[in-house]
Amino acid sequence: MTELRQGDIYTIAAGDGFLTVVIVDGQTLLRHRDVALAVPVVDAREMPWDLRIFSVGWDEGRVLAVHRFIPCLRTVLQAGTYDGTVNTEMLDFIKMVLAVRFDL
Repeated sequence: MTELRQGDIYTIAAGDGFLTVVIVDGQTLLRHRDVALAVPVVDAREMPWDLRIFSVGWDEGRVLAVHRFIPCLRTVLQAGTYDGTVNTEMLDFIKMVLAVRFDL
């Protein structure tokens, strides 16, 4: 069981074959179901090497595969790699993108 910490950004594999973005904000999980329409699920074997894979117990009693979401391609390109950490700038960036693209 991986603990969800404030500032973590995840995508959760949903049963309908799409991903739902989850942002951990304090004690609240902000679930953006509309984003599920945007990103198709890929098999774990096909996932890029820099996506970290976790398992998390969910409120409904199910265990879902959770993949850390790469929040900012600019950061990845500048650093050459992504170490799995999320800072405030990256969190703000993703919230802004979600708000603009999905009216959240």
